[in-house]
Amino acid sequence: MRPAIRTRRGLAAALALFALALTAGAAIADVRFIPVDPWADLGQAVQAACATPGSPACAHSRSYLTTRALAALKVLIDRRDDQAAAMGRLAADAADSRLRAAAAEALAVPFAANEDTPLLAELADDPVPAVRDAARRALASSGDPRAQRLARRIRHTSLPEEADERPEKPPAAAAMGVPLPADAIYLFFASEPANGRYAWWTAKSPAEVAAALRGKAKKGPLTPAEFRAHAEAASEIPEIEDGELPSAEAMARAFEMAEQMMAALEGAGADGGSPEAMAGAMQRAAGGLASLDPNAADEYEDADLYADARLFVVPVAGSADALVAVYRDLATGGTGLTIQRTAVGGR
Repeated sequence: MRPAIRTRRGLAAALALFALALTAGAAIADVRFIPVDPWADLGQAVQAACATPGSPACAHSRSYLTTRALAALKVLIDRRDDQAAAMGRLAADAADSRLRAAAAEALAVPFAANEDTPLLAELADDPVPAVRDAARRALASSGDPRAQRLARRIRHTSLPEEADERPEKPPAAAAMGVPLPADAIYLFFASEPANGRYAWWTAKSPAEVAAALRGKAKKGPLTPAEFRAHAEAASEIPEIEDGELPSAEAMARAFEMAEQMMAALEGAGADGGSPEAMAGAMQRAAGGLASLDPNAADEYEDADLYADARLFVVPVAGSADALVAVYRDLATGGTGLTIQRTAVGGR
C-alpha cells in the first residue's frame, strides 16, 4: 500500500518529452506564419544525437527539446487552448522541473478535471517547491472534493514568481529523533523543514503508531483540546504580589520552559555569530517550541482533513521536545504523522 498521492508507474521521460514536443508543435503551428513544420525531422535528429545516451550531443539535444516543448506548452496555456490539459498530462512525467510545473498549470486550463486529481496529487508531492506550488493552484481550481482537501494541505510560503526550483531532499527518518514506522514515507507537500515541520505517511494504523510513541512520550496521547489545556497550563506565568515568593510549582514550570527554549536554540545552532546566522537559528528553533504553544493543535481539529488526531510530547536528544501528531489522513488515505521540532540541518 502506498499513499494516494503516489500511484503512477511513470512513463519514459524522453518519450513523453518527444511526444509533447511533436504534438504541441502541431497544435500551435500556424501556416500563415510558419509555412514549414518546425518539428520536421526532429525525431531523427534526437535519435541520432542520443545514439550514445550520456554524450554531450545527447544532453544538448534533450535540452533543446525541453526548451522547445516548454515554449510550446506555455503558448497553449496562454491561449487557454483546449489541448493544454492533454499536453500537460504528457509533460507531467518530464525530468525537467520547469516542464512539470508547466504541466500542473496546463491541467488547470480552464480548470482541473476530476480525473486529473491523481496526477496533480503526485505533482503536489514533487521535491521541487515550484512544482508543488503550481499543483496547489491547479488543485484549488478543481471541483473534486479530494482535490480541494489536498490543496488545503499543501504548505506554501512564496509567491508564484518566487517559488524555489531547487529540489529538496527528504530528511533521514533517524534524524527525527522520534520512532517512525519502517514503511514511513516523507511528504514534501505537507512539510516545512525550515520551520521544523516534517510530515510522514504510513500504512500502519493510528493505534499501531500511537503504541510505539506512547513508551517514549512525556505526554500523550492527548486530543487537540487536551493538548491545548496542557500547553496553556504549562506556559502560564502566575502573578506574584510584591514581596511574595513564587511557589515551587511555578519555579519548576519556569525552569522547564527555560530548558526547552535553550535546547531549541542550541539544537538550531544559535551559538552566536552574525545577526543573520542568529536569525536563521531562531527560525529553526521555533519548531522546537511547539510543545509549549497552545495553538499548535488547532489544525488537527479540521474534520475535513484529519480524523482521530492524537498528540504526543516526545523528548528528543540534543533538541527541545517534539510535538508529534498522529491521525487518519483524509487527504491521502492511510495514517499521517507530523513532527514539529527543532529544524534539522540540510535542505
